[in-house]
Amino acid sequence: MKPYELSPEKLTSQCEESCLKFTTTAEVTPIDGVLGQDRALEAIAFGLGMKRRGYNIYVGGNLGYWQK
Repeated sequence: MKPYELSPEKLTSQCEESCLKFTTTAEVTPIDGVLGQDRALEAIAFGLGMKRRGYNIYVGGNLGYWQK
């Protein structure tokens, strides 16, 4: 399979402010749980279920994403 290179413009999307139903994020009700990460949760459950040595779980993402 030939690699496909994406420009930064193709990796972003924009939303018109008029489509939002709030003025500030302080008005938004927080979500309890994980949204849209079903596959990741299944992978973590699988990894934690391994009963042998030598397996690792790698998690990547933005540092401090969930910190308040």
